Amino acid sequence: MKEKELASSARLSETVHRLRSAFPVGRSLLGFLVLIFLLGAMSSPLRMLLPVYVESELRRPPTFSSLLLILMMGAGGVFALLGGALASHLGQKRALLFGMASVLLLGPLYLIRGTEWLLLVALAAGLLDGLQVVGGQSYLVAGTPRAHLGLASALFFLGSTFGSSLGSLGVGAVVERWGFASLGPLGLAGALVLILSTARFLPDLRGGGQPAPLSPREMLRGYAPLCRRPGFALVMVLRFLPTCFWGAATLLMPLLLYRLSGSGPESVLKVSTYSAASLAVAALCQLLTGRLSDRRGRGLPVLAISGLLPLCMLATALASHSFAALFAVGIVTTAVAWSMSVNFPPLVRELTAEHEQSRGLGLLHLLWVMGMLLGTWAGGTLVEIDPALPFALMAALNLPTAVAGYAIWRRLGLSAAPAVSG
Repeated sequence: MKEKELASSARLSETVHRLRSAFPVGRSLLGFLVLIFLLGAMSSPLRMLLPVYVESELRRPPTFSSLLLILMMGAGGVFALLGGALASHLGQKRALLFGMASVLLLGPLYLIRGTEWLLLVALAAGLLDGLQVVGGQSYLVAGTPRAHLGLASALFFLGSTFGSSLGSLGVGAVVERWGFASLGPLGLAGALVLILSTARFLPDLRGGGQPAPLSPREMLRGYAPLCRRPGFALVMVLRFLPTCFWGAATLLMPLLLYRLSGSGPESVLKVSTYSAASLAVAALCQLLTGRLSDRRGRGLPVLAISGLLPLCMLATALASHSFAALFAVGIVTTAVAWSMSVNFPPLVRELTAEHEQSRGLGLLHLLWVMGMLLGTWAGGTLVEIDPALPFALMAALNLPTAVAGYAIWRRLGLSAAPAVSG
């Protein structure tokens, strides 16, 4: 019996050793990734249910819900510019903590009955969310060993996504049993616990000295040289143009699949199956992309993905009149598009100076918001002319994406040493 226990213990130790070898990071980064998971579980479902609350409880039309979500997203994108400077000035942890105040405001949204106050609180939540996004990504870049930043980036995005999925199940059950009003105190209590735990347990990556005052003009001053830098300008192209497509795809893929499947009760199940399948495949591809980035250098996955994206968009246009074709192409396209997102924290680390990294991440978040809004608007407008038109237009718009990816690959060096040997 003792021998069996010893053998079992040895196997467990070997497994742990292999896991540590595959991803040798400290407890602080693992704690940070858990925090990102919990943030996704807390905040994303509260945002997702806002349109349902507005229609069912406030009796306002979908146009008001659209305005509410656009206001939150746009405010977060604009404030990300100041957030990048704040994260650089105050430190990543402080910026993240201040930004997490956005979660404090999401719960009380479900207690507000007046639409003017709802818009005002949503605006404040959106502004702070921009700071939270930039603070979180800045902490990731600053706190991860360079050799493992690709995999850590994949886990960062996956943690947020899976947290959102599990949180949605829990929040939906809460609303079904106790109603929307229960989300107010629940969201407030959960946010307080999360913020206090972060303040207490998440290590600070810089000294605890008090920063000097910084004017808004000084905050924005560092962006001009960043935008003029050729390497980072290429990254900006990679962030903006594919996001325009993704904004359209996020709106249109479920809608077109629903229409092509007959628009009956069973169509909802088919669309849900597509969402689950695309999520699973995209998650796996993100992990593989992060690992490839760490082992073979940052340029290779950027080159491959940027070349595939316009082809995937064109294939989506050609498949837009067939359910089976659109289902299959959509899964592949989602995997490719999601895999691109993993590359941005490592690229910012490689192509900017240390004091510019938070600003670079803030600027990229603003471009993401602009691309999502533009793509959603274009997709909703053009789909009524022809379902293929938005995707064909996005394929043409993204031809520079392949050129930018090739240029980044060349800039990072054809013979650059990989981040991790073997």
